[in-house]
Amino acid sequence: MKLLFASEWDVQTDTVLGSGGFGKVCAATGPDGCAAAAKFVPKEPGAARELLAVDLPESDHVVPVIDFGESGKNWVLIMPRAQESLDDRMKLTIELPEALDILGQVAQGLADLGGSIVHRDLKPRNILRLNGKWAICDFGISRYVEATTSQETRKLFFTAPYAAPEQWRNVRATPATDVYALGIIAFELCCGSRPFPGPSMSDYREQHLHGAIPPMALTSRMSGLITECLYKDASTRPPASNLVARFSSAEEESKQPGARLLAMAQQAVVESQAETARRQEVSRTEAETLTERAAVAESALKLIVGSLVEAISAQAPDATASSKNGGTEIHLGTGNISIQRVVVVSHEPWHRSNLPGFHVVAYSAIAVTQSANARGYRGRQHSLYYCDFAQEWQFAWYELGFMWHAFMSPSDRSYFPIALPPGNEAAGALGKTSSPFQLALAFQELRVGETDSFNDKWMGYLAQASLQELTEATEQPEPGQQIRGPSR
Repeated sequence: MKLLFASEWDVQTDTVLGSGGFGKVCAATGPDGCAAAAKFVPKEPGAARELLAVDLPESDHVVPVIDFGESGKNWVLIMPRAQESLDDRMKLTIELPEALDILGQVAQGLADLGGSIVHRDLKPRNILRLNGKWAICDFGISRYVEATTSQETRKLFFTAPYAAPEQWRNVRATPATDVYALGIIAFELCCGSRPFPGPSMSDYREQHLHGAIPPMALTSRMSGLITECLYKDASTRPPASNLVARFSSAEEESKQPGARLLAMAQQAVVESQAETARRQEVSRTEAETLTERAAVAESALKLIVGSLVEAISAQAPDATASSKNGGTEIHLGTGNISIQRVVVVSHEPWHRSNLPGFHVVAYSAIAVTQSANARGYRGRQHSLYYCDFAQEWQFAWYELGFMWHAFMSPSDRSYFPIALPPGNEAAGALGKTSSPFQLALAFQELRVGETDSFNDKWMGYLAQASLQELTEATEQPEPGQQIRGPSR
């Protein structure tokens, strides 16, 4: 097919040079007979052509876009035709001197950009052998994909084996993002495998965010250099301009004992800094995950409570519901149901209770009360834990209750069962530490949209309390309840 842009190009659509998530690359010939490649990029909603048309600096190590236009449902980029990609070259043996030469040239390409352009998807497939030199291609493709509204295309925004921690965290990419990808490529070229092997997306995410860099059988200089490129914190990675000369001398190991010892010390410092950054990233990710789970917990409990309020209102129109201190109050006669606001639970206090069997993210409590009867009894309290009690990392709301041990004689017995927040006393009740309490009600899962039995139970409690007929159970624990601790 003929394409007329700034020049006329004869594109051989049946000669495909490559293909991928962004379309295919076909052989093309220019008006003077020059060999070229035509890259077809599908037009996507929200991604304008200007995103693809990056103004690249002149560099032997950056593949230029020599013409540009559109054809049907595609944008078309015309580039010089390369001899091979690094991906192709890596299928054969590469000795260390050649690997370092390739890495130095790629670093030079990144340095020539002056920090003004970020590739975002640097990988061996995007590094081409052109006119005897290694050059980076496909600038503009990644920011084009970043802007698109197509979810299927958005999935291809980065390549998992080479994606930096900030990309997994959806943080804006910077030139340091490309340095990280270069570090992965360096490890792969020099060690024969990638530092983070996946294979699943969740595995890659965990490894890039939290994984330690495997040991490298390389010189101290080379190991330290790759480690620096793979720092979890983008701000601590060296700039590309710093890497050019360092790759060229990384194979050398000084024979002078003092210099050799200093190089080893430098490597130890770099590795220590990498481990510190890794631990900080783990803590930061855990904190962000806790915040996200807490938001889900609050939303789910709001739906559960809303279902209860709706069920009560349908049967007792005179019942009133109101908000109080972030929670919910429901009144009918002398009876009252109160649901406490959601409290986010720090993992640390719960784990300090020697109960690592399951994780508690958030806590609430539900109680029904009436005026104290002749025995001083006022009602019952149940704890609500948002945790992964049944299956690890599968979180849901659970209802449970506690009571005093039989050998204890508390002066105040106005409530049975009672609610306890996550902590030492609750952990002790589950048999892990010393506590004056034990379980009175087993863990009962509350599923959003499946709370009929929960609603009916609490409607019964409210009815009894409104008539001043709520009484303390004669058997403790209550009959019919399966008392058990964590399943793990």
